[in-house]
Amino acid sequence: MGCVGQKYPTLRKAFEIKEKDLIPEGIAYDAQTDQFFVGSINKKKILQLSARGKAEEFSNSGSWGDFGYLGLHIDAGRRLLWACRYQPNTNTDSAGWGSLYKISLDTGRPLKKYYLPKTEEVSHLFNDLQLIGDELYLTDSEAGALLWLNSATDSLEYLLPPGTFVYPNGITPSPDGQALVVATAGGLYRVNYSSKEATPIETPDYYIIGVDGLYTHGGALIGLQSVFMPETISKFTLDGSGKVVEKIQVLANNHPDFDKITTGAIRRGWLYFIANSFVSELDEEGQVKNEEKLKNLLVYRLKLE
Repeated sequence: MGCVGQKYPTLRKAFEIKEKDLIPEGIAYDAQTDQFFVGSINKKKILQLSARGKAEEFSNSGSWGDFGYLGLHIDAGRRLLWACRYQPNTNTDSAGWGSLYKISLDTGRPLKKYYLPKTEEVSHLFNDLQLIGDELYLTDSEAGALLWLNSATDSLEYLLPPGTFVYPNGITPSPDGQALVVATAGGLYRVNYSSKEATPIETPDYYIIGVDGLYTHGGALIGLQSVFMPETISKFTLDGSGKVVEKIQVLANNHPDFDKITTGAIRRGWLYFIANSFVSELDEEGQVKNEEKLKNLLVYRLKLE
């Protein structure tokens, strides 16, 4: 298996948002309006960004409860924004609840809220999400599960139960379109929709762990990794079976502005991503540990084509 490394040949700063304490995590792109949406954990709001980087709060998102925003996903056809939310303060009664918001892009109003309460056995953290046709799939990091929003019943159900994975996070369609790929603390998994089987994707001579944002583009997977140094964005090419990584190309790594890169969104062949989330600066009570370390939010872009 080949592994090709480049430091950051096609990396460009796209936007700088002059708010230092956002602690952002999720970003999504609406091709119809050519706008980005960025969710803040600390400020508990969503920013709406023009393609030129002008930022304003999306609707009254900062008033929709005391939960931070994680993964965001756009359903452009039905004009919906889906948002995963969680309570960063572990000392509150709502800590460990899974929360999903269905929001109208056109009116800026929440249309429905879905919750899974914490139990004695299971704690939830809805982290990232992916729409496939009419079905929405979510990773539940704390529970180690994969959920889906059943379009027939409009209710959350387990596709794979708690304890299936160790901290599932990024999620994307497989390059062949026949399955989902889920990034976990134990590597990448291919998940069959119908059989509900999760199979590890083989990565000979290389261990792919700690991937946050995960995307499918040009017949390959794009993964953002910030758990281990150096922080890296890589392209993973699979073999014909879709079950083995046969080539890895490092697209960008070890940039001085990187500080906990998280997720991205693809616009016109470029990956736009959160370069400095500072998510590790939040303590267990949801408070910033060291405000002096924080800097303005930087959204970078990386050419994929």
